[in-house]
Amino acid sequence: KSLFKPSELKTKKIKDKNAPKKAKTSYMYFCDEMRDVVKEENPDMKMTDITKILGRRWKELSDERKEEYVKMSVCDKKRFEEENKE
Repeated sequence: KSLFKPSELKTKKIKDKNAPKKAKTSYMYFCDEMRDVVKEENPDMKMTDITKILGRRWKELSDERKEEYVKMSVCDKKRFEEENKE
């Protein structure tokens, strides 16, 4: 027997298939660019370990280098906002 009344259960939101794709973060752009490089350097490594390496490299990245990815992220955010208006 359920402890919750049917009205208390959360209903799952239906995702709009035509909704614009969310904007990527600067970290996501960095990972997209560097993932293949890390995979080549460590071909037998699991994806979770590759992600840890990417996180470490992101933290070690200089602010000047991060700025490139921040600019990409800002452009993508503008795109998302424009598409979301429609």
